[in-house]
Amino acid sequence: MKKLLCMLLALVMVLAAMTLVACGGNDDEKTEITVPDGYTMYDNGDIAFAYPEDWTKSEESGLVMFTSGEAASINITAENKTDLYDDMTAEEFEKMFFPYFEAAGMTATNLKVEHTKNNGMDVMVVTYDMDVSGVSLKQAQYAVTGDEKTYVITVAVEASGDTSISQNVLSTLSKVK
Repeated sequence: MKKLLCMLLALVMVLAAMTLVACGGNDDEKTEITVPDGYTMYDNGDIAFAYPEDWTKSEESGLVMFTSGEAASINITAENKTDLYDDMTAEEFEKMFFPYFEAAGMTATNLKVEHTKNNGMDVMVVTYDMDVSGVSLKQAQYAVTGDEKTYVITVAVEASGDTSISQNVLSTLSKVK
């Protein structure tokens, strides 16, 4: 059941992430990245961030995913650089993505969208709660745009699980080309 839940969640996150993009890009303000205990860095040459070291990495059709074996995952999607959503609001996000969630039988609540600076990059941060087949999840999406691509990192964890994973991914997010 949890494997099916993770796969369904990944599908919805991919659908949402395929069009979600960030504002801005790199600038010269870089900070020293501290990898939290129990985490390791993922670095594909374009984007880097820390993820729990005991999670499993897999790649399929351009999607990179990290899973814990529980109802928790991190995935990365990339698309051509675009500024379509530079100043996206919570209302715009809801209008664009909630129909996908509803069509998949999921309920999203407590939506927040903010644009922030993180490790010298402009990051669009989207957080919301999601109910998937009776499992309550906390989701965060981080969208950043580099010179050539826009990346969306989606972190989903059970509401009763380790919600610090999302913050650790964000605090170590770096090196977007």
